[in-house]
Amino acid sequence: MLNILYDITCWWHKHLWSQMSTFPLSMQLQTLDSEMTTHFFVPKLHLPAHITQCQTVSSFIPLPGVGHTDGEAPERGWANIN
Repeated sequence: MLNILYDITCWWHKHLWSQMSTFPLSMQLQTLDSEMTTHFFVPKLHLPAHITQCQTVSSFIPLPGVGHTDGEAPERGWANIN
């Protein structure tokens, strides 16, 4: 299972796989195959800015194993280098 969180993943995931083929081979996700399930989510902090349908489909709260997080943790580590 691959879980991808991004502020506007509801928009850009639609063409991700077709665009992936245009990336250099070293940047392509090599682990993806027909057996892998991929989920796209919007972090909790950004969900209220999205339409209701997006909030329902892109929320990771109901997914077992994801845990209770706001999805912003990776960005905290970048704050001091920006």
